Amino acid sequence: MTNQENNQLANISAITGKLTNESQFASTLLEQNMGFLARVMPSKVDKKIRDFQLQQLDLEAESRYDQLRMIKGFHSEIIRETINAILIKGKGHIRAQTGLDSIQKMNEFEGKMDTLVEAFNAKMDRAWESLMTMKLPQMRAHNEARLLKAMENFFESVELLSERYKNTSKERF
Repeated sequence: MTNQENNQLANISAITGKLTNESQFASTLLEQNMGFLARVMPSKVDKKIRDFQLQQLDLEAESRYDQLRMIKGFHSEIIRETINAILIKGKGHIRAQTGLDSIQKMNEFEGKMDTLVEAFNAKMDRAWESLMTMKLPQMRAHNEARLLKAMENFFESVELLSERYKNTSKERF
């Protein structure tokens, strides 16, 4: 929490405490204003005064309660907004970092795949040159079929791995 938010929370707590103290003070004042005899055997005027003062205290209490409820609502809203801001900021940071990591890993993956394909192509070129030097047509046909099958399997595997890797970035929990 920032300094400003801490100050706001301290102000709300001070106001809440002040409301409670003022209510206690008003009820004590009411009791002190009436003498012992007036409390035991009040006259009509004393009853009316007491009723009026009680109404005043009820109105004051309702008002204080409404203020307290409003302050507590503000307090809850401040906490909710603060938590939401923290969550949004955290999510943004995590998503940005995840995106950067994904792009970096994708570049590494593509670089490794390019290296493997180049090495495979070089190996196939050597095998094909060797195949062209074979004198027996049956042996050349058999090896040519084997090389073509190996190339087909290799490039299918490359495509499959590339698709699987791309799909991992779309996965969710």
